[in-house]
Amino acid sequence: MFDLENIHSFLKGTNAFYQQYSRKERDKKIIWKEGSTSIIQFSESSNSHLPILFFIPSLINKSYILDLDENTSIINYFVKLGFSVYLIDFEEPLDSELSFTLSDYINRLNIGIDVISAQKPFITIGFCLGGIFSCLLNEKANFLGQVLIATPVNLGHFKNIFNLNNSLVVQNFKATIEPLAKVPHFLVQVFFSAIDPTQIWQKFCEFSAMQNSQDIQKFLTIEQWVNDGISLSKSFALECLSFITDNSLESALPKDLNHLPTLLINGSDDKIVPLESSLPLYKLAENKEIIVENTGHIGLIISTTAKEKIWPAIHKWLLCL
Repeated sequence: MFDLENIHSFLKGTNAFYQQYSRKERDKKIIWKEGSTSIIQFSESSNSHLPILFFIPSLINKSYILDLDENTSIINYFVKLGFSVYLIDFEEPLDSELSFTLSDYINRLNIGIDVISAQKPFITIGFCLGGIFSCLLNEKANFLGQVLIATPVNLGHFKNIFNLNNSLVVQNFKATIEPLAKVPHFLVQVFFSAIDPTQIWQKFCEFSAMQNSQDIQKFLTIEQWVNDGISLSKSFALECLSFITDNSLESALPKDLNHLPTLLINGSDDKIVPLESSLPLYKLAENKEIIVENTGHIGLIISTTAKEKIWPAIHKWLLCL
């Protein structure tokens, strides 16, 4: 694999990436903000029969994976269907938020969603860690249901990848995090890159051979997102480490999850959140539907499979509530 021809292809691909790309930001209509957390309004429906949709991204990468571009946006899809659509947006933590834990973010989201929904029926659509945020929101009469896309609970697969069964390795991880006020995104990226170390090499080699302008643009936009994350507060990073080493996230989930209509969506090729990671949710959510598609983690949101199968399936589920 690592011969001179492939090295040349890899370097050609990476150089092309850094020379070609500049992403245009869409104007944001921020209607609620507290600290580094805001709620962006994309549309307000006049149809009182449709619930409000709150999209919740992961805290690790920026929210625009849900609104990647004009042609690849689950946000736009539901805007065009006439829903009131809102997006939770997390930015770089402020100095006042450097001790924030998962509970702090949940408390903040409860406040923001209450303000925006004003007792109107709403649905949450959580991607990755955003699904955990959804599960931990306060139970409300106007909380009609939730869509959980690639939501991780059992994080045991990370223990095997990073040898976190070894207490010395865990101590070294903690020793790396402890002196930091916040954990920069590039360190988080190193963590996730270790899941499949050859993937970066392979995808940039493929990029160097791309000819189609739309394929090139999509690759550049996705790579921008992958490398455009936010830092984590030290407290939250240590909490995430404990979720892996102690497998403690499942115990934090509410047992009344079984009362809430829930659509669970996973990818059979997802290496970041394999199906086994979400299985505890399958047990907790009795009032559920399940979709497993042949795609990977990000593919659940932006792939052709997502556009043709997953987005319409979510819409169908919403109309049946």
